[in-house]
Amino acid sequence: MRAKLKLRSITYFEHATAMMTFDAVNDRDTPEEQRFNTQTPEGKFEISIDNPEALEQFIIGKEYHIDFTAVK
Repeated sequence: MRAKLKLRSITYFEHATAMMTFDAVNDRDTPEEQRFNTQTPEGKFEISIDNPEALEQFIIGKEYHIDFTAVK
């Protein structure tokens, strides 16, 4: 399953750790957005990152695809 999420916020903590919060994208009326709205109409995803170089790749307000694949 693929979700389209928008980075809402980055909260920085001590020791270069940050918590990123993403929300499901559901505010547009394009064929792609309609597909994502059906699959992920609402949602929130949070992840903690402790790598400054990785954090530099993320921009608040930008949209990202996140893929979920079952582990066998």
